[in-house]
Amino acid sequence: MLWHGMVWDDGREWPAWLVTDSSRRNAQARRLDGGLWHGIGDKKAKSLPGVEASWPIGAAEIGERPLVLLCEGQPDFCAALLVAWWEGVAVGDVAPVCMAGTGHSIPADALPLFAGKHIRIAIHDDAAGREAAQRWADQLYLAGAKSVDGFDFAGMTRHDGRTVGDLADFATLFDEEAPLAVRVLGGLPA
Repeated sequence: MLWHGMVWDDGREWPAWLVTDSSRRNAQARRLDGGLWHGIGDKKAKSLPGVEASWPIGAAEIGERPLVLLCEGQPDFCAALLVAWWEGVAVGDVAPVCMAGTGHSIPADALPLFAGKHIRIAIHDDAAGREAAQRWADQLYLAGAKSVDGFDFAGMTRHDGRTVGDLADFATLFDEEAPLAVRVLGGLPA
């Protein structure tokens, strides 16, 4: 679900990393140099032409996996399986799913893919992240999810003193000599 390619922007091609799933309904690109996409108003992420930006990347791969780790943004999506592995959760039991932004709601035709699942939302530590997490949780409950809850990073700090704002920031805390006191996937039944 992680790809590399050249993406056109601002009159030239840029090396980029992309995330998508087998449905190819959504594909999001970020520049490898960390730069912004100038052609779309200096944004961090760019939807490739012809995709549905609201489609949850990874939803097509949920299948029989009992646990869903719902994330906002591509860095959190990439960190999801690392977090599961670090916390000792069988990677085959967890389906990482990415919403491409807090402004998106889960499309009606994607909701049945979450029915009967335990869903944990990795909540971004800002107002937009909390609002989106609540909207997604409401949608998922109505769609028949077995359970929906969230992991909030509020109050956590990184080793350099900066706040932990999301799942990707949380993954920077991994240290074999200083195990984490909290687990993002802790308490989720299989």
